[in-house]
Amino acid sequence: MSGPAIKGAVLRGIVEQVIQLRDEGKIDATQLEFRLGREGMACLEGKIQPATWYPIEAYGRMRELLQEVEGRGQDQYTIDAGAASARRLIEGGHYAQLDYLKRWREYVPTGHLEIDHENQTALFRQQILLVRTIHDSLFNFATQKLVPDTEFPRRFQLETWDDGMMPRVCRLAVLGFWNEMSLHWSGQHQPLWYMVQHPDHYVLRMTRDIVEEREGPLGERWIDRLSFIFDANSGFGAALLDSTRKILRLNGCDLCTITHGITGEKKEMVSCRESLGVPIEYVHRDEMDGVMIEATGNRLPAIVAHSSSSAWLLLDRDVIARCKGSVSDLRGRLTFYAAKLGLALPNAR
Repeated sequence: MSGPAIKGAVLRGIVEQVIQLRDEGKIDATQLEFRLGREGMACLEGKIQPATWYPIEAYGRMRELLQEVEGRGQDQYTIDAGAASARRLIEGGHYAQLDYLKRWREYVPTGHLEIDHENQTALFRQQILLVRTIHDSLFNFATQKLVPDTEFPRRFQLETWDDGMMPRVCRLAVLGFWNEMSLHWSGQHQPLWYMVQHPDHYVLRMTRDIVEEREGPLGERWIDRLSFIFDANSGFGAALLDSTRKILRLNGCDLCTITHGITGEKKEMVSCRESLGVPIEYVHRDEMDGVMIEATGNRLPAIVAHSSSSAWLLLDRDVIARCKGSVSDLRGRLTFYAAKLGLALPNAR
């Protein structure tokens, strides 16, 4: 494709979301054709190939539609969607360069401030350039430049020159992508980047100095126990209803679908519990304590990790749903998201 384009690996998930909107009746076919145009409709009607290039304009129109209908017009919806795309790339393990991002967390200071600053700056720059290769493989236009921030000597800024061809919503998704990637290597859990937009380019600027970026938890905290919190109440009636849903293959609690079959706990889940090396408690909606309610925000199902007197939301309901009933998938995500939080399971290495 000669015009500005994006790889199908990114577009495919957006197409699936738009099709779901149509099938659920949230937007009618006539309006959909008007909003997406000929190229956008062609994307909906054909099979999206991950390695094929597709028009960036079609992608932008779909992003705008999703933000308007699903995100109620809020920019944060699209930023979060970009972050979700980054998580899928990380979890998929298709980019070998992501393995090198762990080096930032593994750096051992020498004790000499200037030497450490020089080493950390060089390592940080390497992290950015590695992630940039992923960005460059997904778009056939736009030039990215990593340059020093003239206002803050211990920061960089990432300039993306796109001649105004990148739709605004796509720029927002890129911001979410970069912030999620930074969480993968960072010791911090706050966004590293904010965006300044211009007609022909946009700039991602750092929210903190490089040395602050390194000052996260240098070691890992061991998880004492895990709370698997089901989106169902306790009691015989609730259990009977859940079993009926399993038999009829109706929507139920995604976490229960992973851990239990019709007759009880799955054998592979028993093995998983034993292999993780920490106690796992099964908790129902009406059995949650204040700590669990605060950690989950009552968005269930969820898995909460406990260490000493602290608690963290380890897996939210969206991540659990992506396991699609697989115990092995759940186990892998437990380890992955624990590492992101600076936590560790004793037997999960």
